[in-house]
Amino acid sequence: MLMYLVQAKSRLGKLEPTLGQPPTVLKQQVIGVLLTVREEAEIQLLVSYVVSNASWTPKYDLRVSSAERTMQVSYFGMVEQSTGEDW
Repeated sequence: MLMYLVQAKSRLGKLEPTLGQPPTVLKQQVIGVLLTVREEAEIQLLVSYVVSNASWTPKYDLRVSSAERTMQVSYFGMVEQSTGEDW
């Protein structure tokens, strides 16, 4: 929990100087995909968008009950980005 507080304060410190400034103009990008098939079919389409200044860190939450002799493991990712895009 302390780590999240430190990260939040760091992010706030980076944002405070921008208060009162006009909003940043974000550029918008559009992609088009044309699929042609010979017959009706189920398909999967995967679209990737790669940008710099974006990352993720794996995080784990371990909960142990000595009384019940159990352990619960949860896995998730913390996403961070400073791309200038709103996502």
